[in-house]
This record gives sequence, C-alpha cells and structure tokens, in this order.
Amino acid sequence: MNRIIENPELEPIIMPVLAELGLELIRFNLSGTTRSHKMILFVDRIGGVTLRECVDATKNLRLALRQHYGQDRQFLVNVSSPGTDRPLKNRRDFAFIVGKRIVLSYLKEGNPPEEHLLDGELEEALEDAVVVRAEVEGQVFAVPYESIVKARIKLPY
Repeated sequence: MNRIIENPELEPIIMPVLAELGLELIRFNLSGTTRSHKMILFVDRIGGVTLRECVDATKNLRLALRQHYGQDRQFLVNVSSPGTDRPLKNRRDFAFIVGKRIVLSYLKEGNPPEEHLLDGELEEALEDAVVVRAEVEGQVFAVPYESIVKARIKLPY
C-alpha cells in the first residue's frame, strides 16, 4: 500500500481526525523547520467536500497537533479539496467522482496504439477499468486504467 503520509509520527494524529469527519486524505505535503511546520492536506470524499468541511478539518487538526505537541512545535495547517483540475489516475481517484462529467484520453489497442478522446459521464470505477457513457453517442465504454493517458473532471462551462 502506498502511504500518503511518509511520517510515522504524524500519521496517528492526522488520520483519526480526518476519519472522524468522514474525509480521506488524497495528498499531503509537509515543509518547514524542526519547530515550525507548514502542512498542506488535500482531502476528499465520495460526493465531494464542502468548504465548511475543510475549515472543520483545519481547526480539528490544529487542535489535535497542539494537544499532542504543546508549544514545542508549531504547525500552519491548510486543508483543501483537491480541485477539479487534479489528474485522475487510479480507481481511488475515479471512485470519488462517479456521476461527474470527465474528459479522458486513452490508448486504443492496435499496431501502433491510437490515442482516443472520450467525453462523458463517469458511471463506475471498477477494479480494473472506468466505465464512461459518451456524451454525444450515449455509447458506454470500459477503459482499463493502464490505457488511460490523461483524465480530468470536465467543468460545465
């Protein structure tokens, strides 16, 4: 399993706070000095995350870190949604956005393989493929994750 938090000291503090709020950690960045840290967390959940949930997570994480470390270490904490422009790569990424419109380019089998563009609604995130209903034809495509070149959420404008 790939670990998002590569810091065994922080993981038991951060993960329970996010779990209590029903949030899943997508990306984590920690920088700073020994006593002063800047922590940026991107969180999500199926159906999306609200601004209020990000604010609550920020406050709860600050409190948990203060309770654990006291004044010995300072943390600047910023919790945010990963945004619509984040790259979609694996089942986990796609599972959060089922029902949303996406644009995805993928390699279609052949010799040589051809790159195709698909614009439509993400219907499912299966173990080995995404299922997309094309907007124009209404045809359903199952695209294996390993064939995906690039994918992103399509904005309505």
